[in-house]
Amino acid sequence: MKRLKELAGSISSWRGPVQLWRLEVRKVELEGVWICRCREFVRLGDAAEEV
Repeated sequence: MKRLKELAGSISSWRGPVQLWRLEVRKVELEGVWICRCREFVRLGDAAEEV
């Protein structure tokens, strides 16, 4: 089960502010920064939108 470790800040997007998260699973921190998109966590780089 994923656990929110800490809020890592926020960035702006055309939809409004986006919260950045660090996650851990069973006390092992996942690499990278994550956002919550449609009730699912997505790595920040994978969530980039086409311009």
